[in-house]
Amino acid sequence: MMQKPLFILGETILSGQSKTIDMEIARLHSTSKLKIPVIIERSEIDGPVVLFSAAIHGDEINGVEIVRRILIEKINKPKIGTIICIPIINMFGFINKSLDFPDGRDLNRVFSGSKTGSLASRFAYHIVTEIMPAVDYAIDFHAGGASRFNAPQIRIAPNDDDLTLLAAIIVAPFTFYSTNI
Repeated sequence: MMQKPLFILGETILSGQSKTIDMEIARLHSTSKLKIPVIIERSEIDGPVVLFSAAIHGDEINGVEIVRRILIEKINKPKIGTIICIPIINMFGFINKSLDFPDGRDLNRVFSGSKTGSLASRFAYHIVTEIMPAVDYAIDFHAGGASRFNAPQIRIAPNDDDLTLLAAIIVAPFTFYSTNI
């Protein structure tokens, strides 16, 4: 069964289509546009939409390499459903080797964001309103950053049998249940 069209960041992505959408919501101090690539691969067959993302904290670079390898090894080309990859969400922090956005805020702590808030809050708002409505499952890679220890873990919503099963398949040493976004 063919998939219904997917709408992300004002673009339509049809069944069987591959598309990279550059998410632009700000500029660097040089006035150069800062583009965050959102790479979408859709199969012809209906199925779940899975998001792989990394570098919400710009200094957590391990996940960037994981998502890059998913792309290079073409693991992002599904037989069923859709895979969305965002290798670097916090491009500001990544460029500056910093956890935070230039406004000093931790992007991971401002979700669900605000249309008129701080830079980090506006960015979170665009992710929540323009990408996440299309997503069934999201895997966001964190690494602990430059001076923070982070044990391998899975965080999932409580009382969700599908997520509990998926967490068991991944086999991380720790699974945490959280209602946070």
